[in-house]
Amino acid sequence: MLNNPDGLAQVNGIYLKKNGKVIFTGEREPIYDLDILPFPAWYLIDMNAYHHPLSRSNRFASVLTSRGCPLMCTFCSRGVFSRKYRKRSVRNIIEEIQILIAKYNIEEIHFIDDTFTLNRTHIEGICHEIINRGWRLKWATPNGVHVNTLDYSLLNLMKRAGCYSLSFGVESGNQETFDYIKKGQTLGKVKKVFDICHKIGIETVAFIIIGFPNESRREIDKTLSFLKEIKADIADIHMLIPLPGTELYDELDANGYIVERDWSKYVFHNLPVYRTNYFSPDAMFNEYKRIYLAYHMRPKYIFSRLSHTKSLEQIKNNINGLLTLLTIKLKR
Repeated sequence: MLNNPDGLAQVNGIYLKKNGKVIFTGEREPIYDLDILPFPAWYLIDMNAYHHPLSRSNRFASVLTSRGCPLMCTFCSRGVFSRKYRKRSVRNIIEEIQILIAKYNIEEIHFIDDTFTLNRTHIEGICHEIINRGWRLKWATPNGVHVNTLDYSLLNLMKRAGCYSLSFGVESGNQETFDYIKKGQTLGKVKKVFDICHKIGIETVAFIIIGFPNESRREIDKTLSFLKEIKADIADIHMLIPLPGTELYDELDANGYIVERDWSKYVFHNLPVYRTNYFSPDAMFNEYKRIYLAYHMRPKYIFSRLSHTKSLEQIKNNINGLLTLLTIKLKR
């Protein structure tokens, strides 16, 4: 079929050339029954070769329990799994984890869903299965969860089931920005969930974006203040990447603010590919570096990180993180 353009034209979801023109064959329906998919071919890779800077174990694996995210954040692309939320059965997920434990001696799982806690009943089922099987499993959600899906009861259950770290799309410290990017959360809810996590002993990672078009230096300073208020254990700060196809990209493009069309430069830690009313790309990068260092280089924060270090591996990770902070350089 690959040698037959006419045959390929009957397959939805692909782009091809025909008579010198690019043709899109139409949207392809997503897979709804995720249980029909095989487990990853773990045997093909060296499990010892992969590490994560925030892991609590040297033996970890990533598991995807669902596809799609129905949330409406204007900066986020849903080009791969779409906004149609679909989940694997609890039985199917537990079977995969069982194999990872039995065959590969995995001690830690990273649930990498777009929004792991979107379906409460689903998460409760996974947690109860882990607890009932007596697994001494550590797990985290490095891709993020939404504060609106969490309360004390669910967080406490997750903690009992081995959850040690949750990443959150905080994005900003301004309610106006939450509304602008259609985040659907409030500053009060963010603070409440972070307070609960601190109380029961779950590490908090706050994703922060610098460079939203509506934010001046005043709003960025408010974000820094809010980070200090919620006492994020880790602040994962990045500059906005206006991904093509998102609502935010279309807005910037329509206003003539996109200054770079080379898609290879739409990456983390690079010079911004757009400007705003408040910042040039260079000025925006300087704001990013300023906030990153202002939060992480505080003596109080450094002492807190060191006091929570429990292993030689974590000490190495913290030192590497510090060196990274001290050597941030502007890429061009």
